Amino acid sequence: METAREGVAPAATGGFDGGEHWLVELRSVPAQRLAGAEGRAALEALFARAVARFGLRPLGALTLHTFDGLDGTPGAGGSTAFLALTESHLAAHGFPEAGVLCLDLFTCRPRGCAADADRVWRELTEAVLGACDIEVRRIERGGERKGRIR
Repeated sequence: METAREGVAPAATGGFDGGEHWLVELRSVPAQRLAGAEGRAALEALFARAVARFGLRPLGALTLHTFDGLDGTPGAGGSTAFLALTESHLAAHGFPEAGVLCLDLFTCRPRGCAADADRVWRELTEAVLGACDIEVRRIERGGERKGRIR
């Protein structure tokens, strides 16, 4: 995953005029797609796709932790991932035992897909995880739009 060069700031917008906070919950995800090594690989692929699709600029490497399975098997559980961005952050928490993946993307400027968010997130996630139920919430942050949920 390509990272932002040191000292390169996001495009100047004349100050913070609001950003977007995306909360995406995927349900009915097959457990094997979220657990252990396959779950780690899925999150890495999903983050790479999100970075490319939204034009995000990582500040460093993806931080990813896989938990032990419910039966105690080391590294066989769900994963938590975090990527610091020049725009803010992208995070994910997978719960294979429940078939749930929660994504959180905060950006300091709009990403240009608000009108078509459900389709965009569905395409991103289905390519990696397969078909599942998805709920997309977008919260406008800062500026005059502060706190508005779509």
